[in-house]
Amino acid sequence: MDWLLAKYVPNLERNEPINVGLVLFYENQVRARFLGETSTGDFSPQCCHVIQDMANYRDWVDHWRRLVSNGAPEEEFLKDPPKHSFYMERAGRRILGNENPEDTFNELFEKLVRR
Repeated sequence: MDWLLAKYVPNLERNEPINVGLVLFYENQVRARFLGETSTGDFSPQCCHVIQDMANYRDWVDHWRRLVSNGAPEEEFLKDPPKHSFYMERAGRRILGNENPEDTFNELFEKLVRR
């Protein structure tokens, strides 16, 4: 199981990224969740107080969601260089034993992204 973190840099000069999403690759599946997303795919603005440009964020999430829907490999998510306010970064790998992948995904999201 490998995962990427979606990063947001509010000030490119300071380069202090904030984790705003998680994309997990397990066997032949791709799973993702982003800060502020509801179960219906809408956004809850109160969860996204750290993001200054919500329209731009939604465009990036839509882009990443298309990649997830297409089952894109990790490399497709990493194509946009980190000179943008939003980008993806390789973040980790874990070998699962008896763990449930869904539980692991939720645990990682809570630990690395949730604000």
